[in-house]
Amino acid sequence: ASECPVGYFGKSCQYLCHCKNYVCQRDGRCTRGSICEDGWFALGCQYNDLAMGSEASDPLLTDNNDSSCYVPPENVISANLTEPFVYTWVRVVFTSYGT
Repeated sequence: ASECPVGYFGKSCQYLCHCKNYVCQRDGRCTRGSICEDGWFALGCQYNDLAMGSEASDPLLTDNNDSSCYVPPENVISANLTEPFVYTWVRVVFTSYGT
């Protein structure tokens, strides 16, 4: 198999690398010590994080860091997408807070 141009990967070099500094392995995973660019996540950083461009009630809701902790006033949060988009699943991370 031939090598893909820098910044691409896949059987036919059809996938664009979304690791920071374009440091992807041949299978699309970010090289050791590298992470996905802001706005991208999952295997090969091939999923676009729509929350990054949303109008959220607090920036911590869209910082792409599962360790961030946000306790909303009145236990209400919101994130409004700025344009229509068809999606097949949503990932939301919740952590139990208090009792």
